Amino acid sequence: MKKALVVVLALVMTLSVVGLVSCAGKTYEGEYSYSNWGNTYGCKVKVSVQGNVITNVEIMEAEMEEAGWHNLSPNWTNNPYGGAIEGEAGVDTAGKTNWLKFGQAMVDSFTGLTTQEVLGMKVYVATNGEPITGKTNVETIKYIPDSLAVVIGGHGEFAKDAGATQSSARLVLAVQDALLQAKGDVSKNKNCVTIDYGTSATAYGLVHRQGYVGIATITVKYGKIAIAELDEACFPTQVEANAEAGTHAVEVSGTYYWKTVKYDNVTMVYDATDGYKVGDKTLKQFFADAAACEAYAKAVLDNRVSVETADGFKTDIMTSAALLKSQNGYWVTPAANALGWTANVEATCKYVVANGFDGITAADDLKHKDGYDSEADKIVTGQPIPDKMYNEWLDKNGVATGATWTDMWDYVNLLHTAYNKISK
Repeated sequence: MKKALVVVLALVMTLSVVGLVSCAGKTYEGEYSYSNWGNTYGCKVKVSVQGNVITNVEIMEAEMEEAGWHNLSPNWTNNPYGGAIEGEAGVDTAGKTNWLKFGQAMVDSFTGLTTQEVLGMKVYVATNGEPITGKTNVETIKYIPDSLAVVIGGHGEFAKDAGATQSSARLVLAVQDALLQAKGDVSKNKNCVTIDYGTSATAYGLVHRQGYVGIATITVKYGKIAIAELDEACFPTQVEANAEAGTHAVEVSGTYYWKTVKYDNVTMVYDATDGYKVGDKTLKQFFADAAACEAYAKAVLDNRVSVETADGFKTDIMTSAALLKSQNGYWVTPAANALGWTANVEATCKYVVANGFDGITAADDLKHKDGYDSEADKIVTGQPIPDKMYNEWLDKNGVATGATWTDMWDYVNLLHTAYNKISK
């Protein structure tokens, strides 16, 4: 699954905190952690509070080590701090240097801040809990108190794409956790504001009488379908050869087809009787497997389909522009009672975004408007076609889909398959 959910947090995961009486008021333990890339990243702190003012913050290094948590990326610790040779230091040297030089100053700068100031800070976190960096439109931490900003402003811990940004963010979240405990608030994610950039999934399979490879993508945001997309990859028969191709083409009833087409480790050879075959399998047989459809579709999208010519195998003949229906002008002049390919794609996708899949769970759920079921019915009854939408599909609830293409079920079903990759 392409693409990612982002959460703006004042706090993520409040766990148990112990309040300890001290001369400075009370001390509370707070923590924040998440798993990523086989490691547990996090920060444990002790925060002393008197009234609503922070009097001390301490990182619990020993407890973090015992728990196996990292507030520094593990590969940073492989590079000795101070005088490391730049060429040997690795890509995270600047971040490690920032944190080891200025991290304690940042910790100390919490002293004197009010609980309201610190709890007012916002941290952008991905769905796995990792603080977001590298987004041009997202600051990792916002609403930083001025006194804290003085420390970090000159060192870059909080700046976008600067080193130690995530270490700083984990510290802020751990301190916020402790402060909420000080307020007696043990709710998890109480202050979360969801900013969902969407989760996408794509499904591949044969469509339209098993003559094309369908490419269906669904994007879900805030738990709902936000975007539905469809495309189709034509098979090599879409791109004809000519007599000049000689032995590299096969002629059938005056039409020439390229004899040998390759992508990845797959070779298609044109057979005058069965059309293109992969080994002893017809295209319908070979592409009955969704994985085979995916590999072919990706090869088309990446312009990796090659054709054998007198000059060797060439990838500039069966390009994505030639094979994708969205680019090759497929069905641009529909019949009087139809919409054409592009309009049908738009209508089908619009219907799915608006209605989901509850209204079409099987091919039999689809009925034509006004009981019109086929061109044959029109001929038998002699009914005229009043407009292009006369044969529009309705779902089982009578909701108009806006689409007229014959194999509506193929496309809705493939979109549903993509959706299930996200929802299950």
